[in-house]
Amino acid sequence: MYHTVLGNVCMAYLHLRLRRQHEMAVGKDWIERAKEAETNDENDFVEDQLNYQKFCEGLLRLDNYLVQLDETIMVLRDY
Repeated sequence: MYHTVLGNVCMAYLHLRLRRQHEMAVGKDWIERAKEAETNDENDFVEDQLNYQKFCEGLLRLDNYLVQLDETIMVLRDY
């Protein structure tokens, strides 16, 4: 049972890493637009800023889940 649980947690970790990589690939536009908005200092990019903020929040959530799963894996391997 231990190996099954550890394997499932490791698989979940792998899937989250792949999801984060996919989100980064899809979100390249938001990152580039955010950089453009910083250099232009225009207010035309309000919608882009909101979308970029949502994108960053999604990445932060994925990062938090990855940290939690990493801690779970460490605990499982210690016992």
